Amino acid sequence: MTPRETLKKYFGYDTFRSPQAEIIKAVLEHQSVVAILPTGTGKSLCFQIPALLLPKITLVISPLIALMEDQVNHLNEAKIPATFINSSLSKEEREKREKGILENEYKLVYSTPERLKQNKFIQLLNNAGVSLVVIDEAHCISEWGHDFRPEYRKIVKNISKLSTKPKIAAFTATATKETLQDILRVLNLDEPEVFSISPLRTNLSLNVIPCNTAAEQEIHLLRILDKFHDQSGIIYCATRRKVEELKQFIDFYKPKLSTFTEYYHGGMETEARALVQANFASDKTKIILATNAFGMGIDKANIRFVVHWHPPASIEHYYQEVGRGGRDREPAECFLLLLEKNFQVVADIALSNPLTFKHQKQKLQSLYNFLLSQLCRTAQIGKYFTEEKSLACENCDNCQRKLFLPSLTRTLWNKTEKERIQSLSFWRTEYGKYIRISPYTILTDLQLLFIANLFPRTESELLTIPGIGLGWIESHSRAYLESMVQ
Repeated sequence: MTPRETLKKYFGYDTFRSPQAEIIKAVLEHQSVVAILPTGTGKSLCFQIPALLLPKITLVISPLIALMEDQVNHLNEAKIPATFINSSLSKEEREKREKGILENEYKLVYSTPERLKQNKFIQLLNNAGVSLVVIDEAHCISEWGHDFRPEYRKIVKNISKLSTKPKIAAFTATATKETLQDILRVLNLDEPEVFSISPLRTNLSLNVIPCNTAAEQEIHLLRILDKFHDQSGIIYCATRRKVEELKQFIDFYKPKLSTFTEYYHGGMETEARALVQANFASDKTKIILATNAFGMGIDKANIRFVVHWHPPASIEHYYQEVGRGGRDREPAECFLLLLEKNFQVVADIALSNPLTFKHQKQKLQSLYNFLLSQLCRTAQIGKYFTEEKSLACENCDNCQRKLFLPSLTRTLWNKTEKERIQSLSFWRTEYGKYIRISPYTILTDLQLLFIANLFPRTESELLTIPGIGLGWIESHSRAYLESMVQ
């Protein structure tokens, strides 16, 4: 069977995307390969198809249990014999799968780099025979990479114990020139074929919205949820606590979305995380609130928006996470709600590892410069990864000159909401004159914007607005309800 016939039989596609065919050809000709392919370009096919055509098993080294489980599930659904060996399995299930490996029941076996240290696992692989070793998310090899894992640097040493001396194919979605050179140096491959295509995704609209307070972030988030209320999206936070707080925020202020919104973070049980992923993949869940533990390897094409509540730890993290939007090549909008004090939250996490402190500090500075820059965001990302000048995208906030707009107007898309703001502003002014107090004592600008978005119609609903209490209800609710609601 040819690679193209294999593609059609198992995956239903008629043709390859560039450079999939070239990579597959190199792997099948027993060349070592390093490939940098951005999200949405189908890098997994570049090793899954050779795995089906090679005589022995293909060992896939993956950094996350959730990632390997997700990929194996997709392969099994396509009738491709694949399995994983990791710490989530019971002893009985692990031994059953190991027996299957020895009896050639599987073409792909996924595992973590840590398991390669176990002599028993190496012996299992030697008895079964390995044609190819795939290093997925290969940026984890490099100290310059954004997810550095020390055990990744020991992969070559550990697989040298394999009797078949298989070739290596390494894949990642994002790598700077420094990261690529570090990967090549650590792997020490014999004349590898290196494939690299531009990481730029012109269907992504990148927006950075300055916020002075968390309340301003909340205003923007409410509007984004309104705009994309029936579409899929991811909201990223730096901490588990904020993930859960924002879930409560959405439940409270947008109850119609509550049923279709879930959260995901590393503190959840494995089964709970798997269920959230399955619900999101099947569109049962539309919106995911998550730490960066979510998303790596997630194959969902129709994500229409991505929000960052906190800044990510690097430009690599940022572009990997926004790159989960628009994988169907349709437009997707990405919003980073920039509250500068949140940089400290991210820095405390990112700089906690002494092994990567120096490199990570440089990456945070690059990200900070990127977020505050007035240049085309897509072109800046292109230069960061390739060091080559890119054309302006005409699609980001800077290209559209949104930086000259007041921050709180940048997500003001809804015509009805605009009209409410005008009406509330007029009512606040006239009512203030009537009772002879400052209009801003009646409602602050932020309270006015919350009311314009949520449009409370009763006293109990008014009490949900930040800063409005029983005293305000007693003094002003009747005037508001008579003027704005009735």
